[in-house]
Amino acid sequence: KWNEQISLLSNEAIAIGMRDAGLRSLHRLHKDPDPGRVDAFRDKVAALGVPWPKEQALSEYVRGLDPKHPMSNIIKRQATRINRAAEYSPVGGGHSALKLGAYDHFTAPMRRLPDILSARIFAAFLEGRPVPLQGPGELEKLASRMDSAKRREGQIAGNSRAFMSTRM
Repeated sequence: KWNEQISLLSNEAIAIGMRDAGLRSLHRLHKDPDPGRVDAFRDKVAALGVPWPKEQALSEYVRGLDPKHPMSNIIKRQATRINRAAEYSPVGGGHSALKLGAYDHFTAPMRRLPDILSARIFAAFLEGRPVPLQGPGELEKLASRMDSAKRREGQIAGNSRAFMSTRM
């Protein structure tokens, strides 16, 4: 949990630092859920006998579910599905799921290319070198590629699970 919190704080700090320095970066955006999906979820959990009060945040509701209740795991899974997919963008907009106004991937350069790009941009700025990826369209093109790769990753994972379930 500590490592997770340090990573979240670092990712937020790097996004704020680059934004405040006037640098373009590859933000990780997570827009608010569609209100229709939120209302449908609220209706479903009420029908299951586990209502979600309108004045309660979704995160509080999910955390407060009784782990012994037979519907809790299903509700938790469905709660994640009301969210929109996160995406990469050179235009900031915050991360609604984390309740952060700025968020860039930065702390996992061993497994994510966007983290490497963030590090290169910020390091060049700090060292007084020419900052990469600041030209028109450069980050937009990368954002599109990163989002496509993330979707493809999900498809491959789903196909792998389906394949393995037929073999077990």
